[in-house]
Amino acid sequence: MKLVSVFARGTSYFAYDGSGPVKRDKSNATLATFSTGRRYNADLNAAYNIAARGLIVLLKLVVPGVAVREHPERTGKSSGRSSRIPTVLADVWACHAQSLARVPMTAV
Repeated sequence: MKLVSVFARGTSYFAYDGSGPVKRDKSNATLATFSTGRRYNADLNAAYNIAARGLIVLLKLVVPGVAVREHPERTGKSSGRSSRIPTVLADVWACHAQSLARVPMTAV
Protein backbone atom coordinates (compact mmCIF):
# COMPACT_ATOMS: atom_id res chain seq x y z
CA MET A 1 0.00 0.00 0.00
CA LYS A 2 1.30 3.43 -0.89
CA LEU A 3 0.53 6.59 1.07
CA VAL A 4 0.32 9.95 -0.70
CA SER A 5 -0.03 13.33 0.98
CA VAL A 6 -2.26 15.83 -0.79
CA PHE A 7 -3.21 19.39 0.03
CA ALA A 8 -6.89 19.20 1.02
CA ARG A 9 -7.58 22.94 1.19
CA GLY A 10 -10.32 24.09 -1.15
CA THR A 11 -11.52 20.63 -2.10
CA SER A 12 -15.11 21.27 -1.00
CA TYR A 13 -15.26 24.56 -2.91
CA PHE A 14 -15.36 23.00 -6.39
CA ALA A 15 -17.82 20.36 -7.62
CA TYR A 16 -16.27 16.95 -8.22
CA ASP A 17 -18.11 16.65 -11.55
CA GLY A 18 -16.27 19.67 -12.99
CA SER A 19 -19.30 21.97 -13.07
CA GLY A 20 -17.50 24.73 -11.12
CA PRO A 21 -17.76 26.31 -7.68
CA VAL A 22 -20.46 25.14 -5.29
CA LYS A 23 -22.76 27.17 -3.07
CA ARG A 24 -23.11 26.12 0.56
CA ASP A 25 -26.59 26.01 2.02
CA LYS A 26 -27.01 28.77 4.64
CA SER A 27 -29.38 26.75 6.83
CA ASN A 28 -27.48 23.46 6.49
CA ALA A 29 -23.75 23.93 5.82
CA THR A 30 -23.26 20.22 5.15
CA LEU A 31 -25.11 20.56 1.82
CA ALA A 32 -23.51 21.97 -1.29
CA THR A 33 -25.44 23.00 -4.39
CA PHE A 34 -23.63 22.54 -7.69
CA SER A 35 -24.10 25.00 -10.54
CA THR A 36 -26.14 22.26 -12.26
CA GLY A 37 -28.67 22.44 -9.41
CA ARG A 38 -27.77 19.09 -7.85
CA ARG A 39 -27.29 18.99 -4.07
CA TYR A 40 -24.65 16.83 -2.44
CA ASN A 41 -22.99 16.44 0.93
CA ALA A 42 -20.10 18.94 1.00
CA ASP A 43 -17.79 16.53 2.84
CA LEU A 44 -18.43 13.76 0.31
CA ASN A 45 -17.70 16.20 -2.51
CA ALA A 46 -14.42 17.15 -0.79
CA ALA A 47 -13.51 13.48 -0.29
CA TYR A 48 -13.97 12.81 -4.02
CA ASN A 49 -11.69 15.74 -4.85
CA ILE A 50 -9.07 14.69 -2.29
CA ALA A 51 -9.09 11.21 -3.83
CA ALA A 52 -8.72 12.77 -7.28
CA ARG A 53 -5.62 14.68 -6.17
CA GLY A 54 -4.16 11.48 -4.78
CA LEU A 55 -4.92 9.53 -7.96
CA ILE A 56 -3.26 12.19 -10.09
CA VAL A 57 -0.08 11.82 -8.04
CA LEU A 58 -0.19 8.01 -7.82
CA LEU A 59 -0.99 7.40 -11.47
CA LYS A 60 1.23 10.27 -12.65
CA LEU A 61 -1.60 11.69 -14.73
CA VAL A 62 -1.03 14.88 -16.68
CA VAL A 63 -3.90 17.30 -16.16
CA PRO A 64 -3.67 20.38 -18.43
CA GLY A 65 -2.93 23.51 -16.40
CA VAL A 66 -2.16 21.66 -13.17
CA ALA A 67 1.43 21.32 -12.01
CA VAL A 68 2.20 18.27 -9.89
CA ARG A 69 5.13 18.65 -7.52
CA GLU A 70 7.37 15.67 -6.97
CA HIS A 71 7.73 16.50 -3.26
CA PRO A 72 4.86 18.80 -2.16
CA GLU A 73 6.11 18.86 1.44
CA ARG A 74 9.38 20.47 0.33
CA THR A 75 8.31 24.02 -0.31
CA GLY A 76 10.18 27.21 0.36
CA LYS A 77 8.82 30.42 1.80
CA SER A 78 8.32 32.00 -1.60
CA SER A 79 7.37 28.90 -3.55
CA GLY A 80 3.72 29.92 -3.83
CA ARG A 81 1.09 27.65 -5.29
CA SER A 82 1.84 25.26 -8.08
CA SER A 83 -1.52 25.92 -9.70
CA ARG A 84 -4.67 27.99 -9.29
CA ILE A 85 -6.77 25.63 -11.38
CA PRO A 86 -8.81 23.31 -9.16
CA THR A 87 -8.22 19.58 -9.48
CA VAL A 88 -11.47 17.64 -9.30
CA LEU A 89 -12.56 14.06 -9.94
CA ALA A 90 -13.78 15.01 -13.42
CA ASP A 91 -10.12 15.69 -14.35
CA VAL A 92 -9.22 12.08 -13.51
CA TRP A 93 -12.16 10.85 -15.58
CA ALA A 94 -11.03 12.97 -18.55
CA CYS A 95 -7.42 11.73 -18.32
CA HIS A 96 -8.64 8.14 -18.13
CA ALA A 97 -10.87 8.63 -21.18
CA GLN A 98 -7.93 10.12 -23.12
CA SER A 99 -5.69 7.19 -22.19
CA LEU A 100 -8.37 4.73 -23.34
CA ALA A 101 -8.70 6.57 -26.64
CA ARG A 102 -4.96 6.09 -27.28
CA VAL A 103 -5.07 2.32 -26.73
CA PRO A 104 -5.64 0.47 -30.03
CA MET A 105 -8.52 -1.98 -30.02
CA THR A 106 -7.51 -5.57 -30.72
CA ALA A 107 -9.63 -8.00 -32.68
CA VAL A 108 -11.04 -10.95 -30.77
